[in-house]
Amino acid sequence: SVKWTDSKEGVLGCLFHPNAPPCIGGWIPWFGAAFEFGKAPLHFIQKARPKYGPVFTVVAAGKRLTFVTLNEDFRAFFTSKDVDFEQAVQEAVHNTASISKDCFYKTHPTCATIIKGRLTPGHTSMLSAHLCEEFNDNLENLGSEGSGQLNELIRYTVMSNLLGRCNSPSNALTRQEFLEKFTKYDEGFEYGLKDAPYVFREWANSKQWLLSLLRNMAVKSQETLYSENNRKVI
Repeated sequence: SVKWTDSKEGVLGCLFHPNAPPCIGGWIPWFGAAFEFGKAPLHFIQKARPKYGPVFTVVAAGKRLTFVTLNEDFRAFFTSKDVDFEQAVQEAVHNTASISKDCFYKTHPTCATIIKGRLTPGHTSMLSAHLCEEFNDNLENLGSEGSGQLNELIRYTVMSNLLGRCNSPSNALTRQEFLEKFTKYDEGFEYGLKDAPYVFREWANSKQWLLSLLRNMAVKSQETLYSENNRKVI
């Protein structure tokens, strides 16, 4: 798990603040450990933990990323009265989903309550059943012979399950386009957090394509709801 924040103190504040965790910087102050960390983040964290301990900070491209790796520290962090989860994730949500700051703070409490309710143990079993059904159907569509990429099958199964069959691509051409856009977005997600659309132009294009798909789904859903309400009135 990671909590990252902008800081005006920069590397010096990270190194010399008396209560700060161990800090991993680099030879170039602003750039820090960005190259090593960006090349293989998980490997970088695995190597850093035994050397610096369960909590440490990485300076990378002007950001200070503080990693908390133990479950007990996890609970202390997320239950602290000094932690504001909404503030921590608002910028990331804006960068990856283009949701404005005002809209985020207005809708997040309701969305968080709905998601927590849907992910209770009693509901997750229902979600698993639908997911297995969708996977088996997609597996049958491959036929009895041939070959394919398992990760593509899983990605499409998960996304078609979330979107619903009525909103999922219906032919091979649109399905392939969907998989390409979603794969590009998924693989570049952590870079998209940094909001660099000019550097990661293909990722930004994939994001806009997926957002357009979701907007069309929302419009279709509203039209269906309006039509159903009209029929009830009649």
